[in-house]
Amino acid sequence: MTLDYDERTALGSISIFFSAVSAVIAALLPLEIVERAQDVRQGWIVVGLVFGTIFALPFVGTVAVIRERPEFQRPPEPLNLRKTVVEPFRIRASVNVLMMYLFVFVATDVVSSIIVFFVKNYLNRTDEANLVSGEHA
Repeated sequence: MTLDYDERTALGSISIFFSAVSAVIAALLPLEIVERAQDVRQGWIVVGLVFGTIFALPFVGTVAVIRERPEFQRPPEPLNLRKTVVEPFRIRASVNVLMMYLFVFVATDVVSSIIVFFVKNYLNRTDEANLVSGEHA
């Protein structure tokens, strides 16, 4: 990566964009592939092969093309568990990001649970609760 803050931000933004696009494609495309296959099992095998190939290619390209900067090439330091685990909690920005992720995931889980409870117990649609929760019967 670059040492320039603006370039690093641009690279991060591009990465997030491709991540979002690939998430949408991964959500919509598999069922289309399965429906066009002669057999459902064969369709899922094709989905696994297609997505495995698509998602593995960037790693292969990265290993083939990217080289580490010469000034960063040095022997690895021995693993220091205290430094690896405890030190990030001393950085305020790191703790803030961790708390954001934690609160977002907790809020998402709580809302999902409330929706399932509402569908099961208030609407009395027990058979549709699995669909709402994202589980397949």
